Amino acid sequence: MKKLLILVLFLTPFLAYGQYDFRASMGLNMTSSPDLRDYINDNYSAGERMSDFQAMVEFAGEAVYRLFPKAQAGVEIAYSLNSYTSILLGGKYELSYSLISPTPVYYWYHEGAGYKFRFGGGLGPRFLSMKETKPLINQGKSYSSTGVGMVLKADAATALSKDIYAYVSGDFRFDSGGIPSSGGETIKYKNNDLAYSAFSFGIKLGILYSLR
Repeated sequence: MKKLLILVLFLTPFLAYGQYDFRASMGLNMTSSPDLRDYINDNYSAGERMSDFQAMVEFAGEAVYRLFPKAQAGVEIAYSLNSYTSILLGGKYELSYSLISPTPVYYWYHEGAGYKFRFGGGLGPRFLSMKETKPLINQGKSYSSTGVGMVLKADAATALSKDIYAYVSGDFRFDSGGIPSSGGETIKYKNNDLAYSAFSFGIKLGILYSLR
């Protein structure tokens, strides 16, 4: 009986403010990955240099739970991708890469008549996939690695109906994707293993569904 009472007292704040928000969105991240950029520009650019910032498309989903009147916590899963192609004398060079980013997040939260506003961030693992096709080689080689990343974000939602909101957000991300490898083989650059790291800022649009 005592344990049940303690459990009820512990859960009461969560039950009192219980509310779930589910979000789906897409957008663009302007991303800078200096090591990858230098590797490509020094070896495969042939006049088509990779720029300092690349536009990566992102698709994301999120589920959050209202802990208290001014706090939410949940998990975001984002998938971003990009590619680069250059035509060389010996053929075509191609590099495509993507990043899966699951992130536990915590928000300061404010809600009013017909709108929601949040500010927060989180830290989570990063899963990088990369495929490189070099000139004179018909088949590309796939690499993968695991790292860690963080995100800081602010977002707002405006009611379209009782439970559905239009969603917009801006965020800053830093991702350290580790050293991509394929069966123990890595990409070499200046006698070192090429590592992936990037920072970005992005704008996202989507739909948010609120369940009370």
